[in-house]
Amino acid sequence: MTSYASKLRSITGSEKIFFDGSFLDKFGGITRESKAMLKQLPKDTRVVTYKNQHLAIEGQIPFSKRIRQINFQAAYLKRPSFYPPKIDTSILQPQVMPIKLRGSGVRFIRLHDLFPITNPEWFPHRQNVLFRESINFEGENIFLICDSYYSQEVLLRTFPALKGRTDVLYCNTENSFPKISCGDCDGCSFDTELLYFLAVGTIEPRKNYSYLVSEIPRSWSHKLVIVGKYGWKTSSNFAANNSNVLWLQSVCDGALKGLYQHAVAYISTSLDEGFNLPAFEARNFGIPLILSDIPVHNELHSGHAKFFTTEAGKLNKILRELLITN
Repeated sequence: MTSYASKLRSITGSEKIFFDGSFLDKFGGITRESKAMLKQLPKDTRVVTYKNQHLAIEGQIPFSKRIRQINFQAAYLKRPSFYPPKIDTSILQPQVMPIKLRGSGVRFIRLHDLFPITNPEWFPHRQNVLFRESINFEGENIFLICDSYYSQEVLLRTFPALKGRTDVLYCNTENSFPKISCGDCDGCSFDTELLYFLAVGTIEPRKNYSYLVSEIPRSWSHKLVIVGKYGWKTSSNFAANNSNVLWLQSVCDGALKGLYQHAVAYISTSLDEGFNLPAFEARNFGIPLILSDIPVHNELHSGHAKFFTTEAGKLNKILRELLITN
């Protein structure tokens, strides 16, 4: 049993546990970690989804985007959604969601961050409201599994009453990428023979992509490849004025693996992170890490990365030094 599995089972206990599989049939970091979590739980773990008590919608994996949207709309209207009544014991949620248990079972919630509360300016109003409705942490049957000690510190500073009901489990950073690619996405058609730096993450304010793009000269032979779907509150033309920046919006996990393997370096300019799984994935492939000087990057990658403050010219200087030494 891996240390990850051992720690996960020590947190959730030996009793039968249900697992919320709402992200298992998708792509991205939460999906990869959801699959890793489920793989390390006992084989008799049952995968379930939830239903809304007012709209009488119930589903098993896979379930449509529409069902999930209805549940989030219900939360926005303060109409709670519930897991099916058959869940009479513990359930593990892979992230904070506006879903509740009907009975007295324990809800283990994977907490990635509290940014919609600590930095609401980074998110649309609707998303902030939904997050606040999702973090009903009252009651002794809620246990938070933080993805870093930094996330735990922020959580307890924000909700001190949770002391004694949290633990830290780093994301499973083992290579869980598929052996084959879909063959039909932006990533699959990308020429990995190019010289490029890589950044991975949704296009949204916290990732600080405008700064990243500004630090890459158009005259360089090296490209900057950004992998991420458009999220919110960022201009969709954020990279339009730099021909050296390639934005890949559709990338399957198999193609992402290839992008990690051939990159000159991985860059993160994030203003804050709870864990930053892509940085660890890049590290596992042995490429240099160039990371913003934020608490969780220092917690997880001290001794493995070059750090920079997000001031004009700071990242550019590190990249120039990297190119000279290589």
